[in-house]
Amino acid sequence: MTGTEHDVSHIPGQDNEIADQLSRWDEVSDIPFEFNPDDRVRFILPHLWNPDLTCSLHPNDAYFLWSLPT
Repeated sequence: MTGTEHDVSHIPGQDNEIADQLSRWDEVSDIPFEFNPDDRVRFILPHLWNPDLTCSLHPNDAYFLWSLPT
């Protein structure tokens, strides 16, 4: 439906330091590796199987270079 394909596999933490630290992030302290919290996109797992077919732009300050039709 979205034209994307997901391939999920486990990589042990000692081999994937970035993912390991992100998965242990407490969401209170600074995000590891200087990631920008505004670039995060939150979704729940059912959205992977039943996506909402509305359009959205990310990050929050993204914009179109043209006007949308009314």
